[in-house]
Amino acid sequence: MKKLLAILLLLLISCGNNNVAGSSSDVDIITGILVTSSGAKIPNASVTLYNAENDSSLNTPIDTVYTDSVGHYQFNEVGAGRFDIHAISSDSLLVGARNNIAHEGTTITDLAADTLLAPGTLMGTVQLDRTNSLGILVYIPGTSFSAFTDSLGSFTISKIPAEKEYTVAFQMYGYATNTVQGIKIERGDTTVLDTVTLIRNSYPTGVTATYNHETGTVTISWDPFNPDETSGYIIYRKNAAETGEDPQKVSGKFLCTTTSFTDTINEELFSRSDSILFQYHVKAKNTNEELTPFSNKALAQVYTRRDSSTQKTLNIDYPAQHDTLAGQTEITLQWVYTGLIDSILIELTTNNGKSWFSMIPPIANSGYYTLTVPNISSDSCRIRITEVNSSIPKEALLQDPTELFSIKADTVSNLLINSDFSQGTSNWQPASFYNSKLSFGVVDGECITKVSELPDSLWYINIHQGRITLLSGNLYRLTFEARSSEETHPIDISLGMGVSPWTTYDNKSLVIDTIMKKYSVDFNMGHPDDLASVLSIFPAEKVGTLYFDNFKLERIVR
Repeated sequence: MKKLLAILLLLLISCGNNNVAGSSSDVDIITGILVTSSGAKIPNASVTLYNAENDSSLNTPIDTVYTDSVGHYQFNEVGAGRFDIHAISSDSLLVGARNNIAHEGTTITDLAADTLLAPGTLMGTVQLDRTNSLGILVYIPGTSFSAFTDSLGSFTISKIPAEKEYTVAFQMYGYATNTVQGIKIERGDTTVLDTVTLIRNSYPTGVTATYNHETGTVTISWDPFNPDETSGYIIYRKNAAETGEDPQKVSGKFLCTTTSFTDTINEELFSRSDSILFQYHVKAKNTNEELTPFSNKALAQVYTRRDSSTQKTLNIDYPAQHDTLAGQTEITLQWVYTGLIDSILIELTTNNGKSWFSMIPPIANSGYYTLTVPNISSDSCRIRITEVNSSIPKEALLQDPTELFSIKADTVSNLLINSDFSQGTSNWQPASFYNSKLSFGVVDGECITKVSELPDSLWYINIHQGRITLLSGNLYRLTFEARSSEETHPIDISLGMGVSPWTTYDNKSLVIDTIMKKYSVDFNMGHPDDLASVLSIFPAEKVGTLYFDNFKLERIVR
């Protein structure tokens, strides 16, 4: 009997050591070892995992781990798919890559030993229509290797795994993306590309539309399009609600020869509604009388200006009585109204009307608005919508506030929206003042922030996210991943008020390294509750490019 028990025990141990597929979630692992060319193990090397399915654009890391004292690394709960792995030693002298790794998601994928070698460097020059330019993004699709060109159009990408061939892409807003294939990177050597030229897009870009209610006009503006070849522009408009309607020309029989146009709105258009959402496009005509395709669309909500005796009323449809909203989620507030109600303010109470606070700055009245629910728990919540800049008392214009509803706080969720930049720059805003220059954008889920001209004060340039709920007496932890393009880069991070007097609740300083890694800072909220505070990141102590990803702001239970 003892012999039988011993055999069974050995079988169980054997099964556990081999991580039988399907036996537990612990078998979803990709693992390996990093060594030098002489076979020595490499400790403290960073190993980054990428999705190999994304092989056509700048890639975003899935996870980064570090090797232990014997060069071993391990990624857990990876899931099924194809993956790439990039590794770099702690002194940045050795790099390596393993591409197109097939992983089933229910087994251990053991990559055994990979040898790290001296990296290669890629250099070159990019031109915009035969003119060198600053700020062109150069990257290797499927990886995170990238750089921006300087004022001479020159770029350098270093620490690239060698003995491989790559495709290099060149991207600039307003220009068609260009690629060069079959670029061989040699170990310890610099590969210099021939000069690359980007060609402008085939249609106008940067179109915006701004409505002025006082004059009843919409001003449409756009970026210049091939100035040497364009004889003028034609502006088109359509009702955005009419999905089958083609845009109609509104710029008259003569070409517009500037990069802006004023569209006067005819009151007869408001026969069915007091407001219309218009969609505008621009086409350019060249000297050969050829038209470009439509530009990007620009939207403008316009309103009737006629005198109306219609009583102003507004009724909120959602949220309704007894609804329970989840904190830190987005909802679409909906209302119906009569009469001309131009600009509005949306306010919330969490104590049944004893005090109110503005959920957003004043906005144009459209009948709906998507906003973030504050991360606070209360059964005594109401919302009211009031008209802005009216001589009549606000409360007299609208119905009573909504009936009571509830908000349930999510105490473990990330307090930031779009924290991984998977939705582009949504919920994040750049700010630069007093001759400072900040380039801010998101490429495939990674935020790229470039400071090219310094302000007089570091506070004059930042990226930020608002509408964050901070509760008095609590500790908050911010974690994120970041790297600097060329050398270490100091930054300041603060939590504070989103409106005047802009009180700073807490501020921290960090130095960002050249290797993408995780950072963590704690903030104390020693001020009264603020349901619309702001997280700000100030990168302006020096010129340079920073890469950010995977932010998380959470309340720490003490």
